[in-house]
Amino acid sequence: MGNAAGMSTTQRDIAATLVREHGRTLAEDAGIRLRDKPSPLWRLLVLALLLSARIDARLAELLQGVTGIGPAGASIFLREVQAVWADLAPYLDDLTLEGARTAGLPDDPIRLAGLVPEADLVRLVSACVRVARDPELLEA
Repeated sequence: MGNAAGMSTTQRDIAATLVREHGRTLAEDAGIRLRDKPSPLWRLLVLALLLSARIDARLAELLQGVTGIGPAGASIFLREVQAVWADLAPYLDDLTLEGARTAGLPDDPIRLAGLVPEADLVRLVSACVRVARDPELLEA
């Protein structure tokens, strides 16, 4: 049954499961303790550079001014940095929303972000990206 915000308990359960089972951020996987300090943010930006592939998309044009950062790299950085730059949240790119839809979650950024505590948003985003890339994660 839905709650006052119009979200079902089932969707909250799915979101909680995604965070618990697949919500590792790329920064966590790389051993980066993300903080609003130059060193971890630089390491995250370099990680985004290393993990990104050039693709045609519209997202985060200023970040793309950094040599080697394309749309995918800018999205990676913004998805992760919202953990410490709260005014950026919720940053939910197309890949995140694709994963949310695949998992049966809302693809409206505000509704999706409302399914988890603010501190878990970046982990939900990471889980949704993982599901978008590998829908078989939902079968585990």
